[in-house]
Amino acid sequence: MEAPAGARFTLRLEEEQPLRVVYQFAAELGEVSASGVVTVEIEAGAVQVKTEPELPSWLETTVVGLLRSLWRSRRDPRTAAPWPRRLTRWRHPEGAQVR
Repeated sequence: MEAPAGARFTLRLEEEQPLRVVYQFAAELGEVSASGVVTVEIEAGAVQVKTEPELPSWLETTVVGLLRSLWRSRRDPRTAAPWPRRLTRWRHPEGAQVR
């Protein structure tokens, strides 16, 4: 029986400052693990992913899209909810967002 293609990843809030939010990142891609840091710049919404080993492009696009969506929902400080402390997702390469 073949293992399903895809990745399970978790983002854990490490730091929330007025200018940036930092998440610890961990992923399981079949038998390969990756870990690193994902940073969101609050002003511009720029998302930077630094992992070892480097992520497949479909997974990096998925992570960036998820955090950009969270950033957009928090642009108005009067109605913004706190950044999630932990996010866990499973994605299949075919279901990844395409930009």
